[in-house]
Amino acid sequence: MRRSSYLIFAALFLLTALNSGARVRTGRLGGVILHANGKPAAGVAVVLERSDGSTPIATRTNADGSFIFRYIRAGLYDVRASNGKQATVWKHNVMVHAGRMTQLSLHLEPFHAKTALK
Repeated sequence: MRRSSYLIFAALFLLTALNSGARVRTGRLGGVILHANGKPAAGVAVVLERSDGSTPIATRTNADGSFIFRYIRAGLYDVRASNGKQATVWKHNVMVHAGRMTQLSLHLEPFHAKTALK
C-alpha cells in the first residue's frame, strides 16, 4: 500500500511537470481602428508582425472597428492597419504578455509617404 501511494504520487508529479513545460506562452492583441473623425473603421486590414521580422499575420476589423489576434506568442510586435486609401503609422514594439490581452487604439490617416515607411 505504501509503495503504490508513492508511485501514484511520483506519477502525478511527473505528469504535472511535463504538462507545465509543454504549455505555449500565448497572449491576445486586440483593439479598435478609427477614422480620423473618430468613427469606427470597418473592414480594415490589420497586420501583425513580430519585431524580429518573421512572417506577418493579418485580420480585418468588424463593423465596430474592432479586431483581435488570439493565441499569439508573447513578445514584441509591430502593428499597422490600412484600407488602401488610408493607413495608420506603424506601431512598433507592442508587448504581448502571456495570458493577457493587449489593447490598442489606432487612427487612420490619409495615405502618404510617412505612413508607407516602416
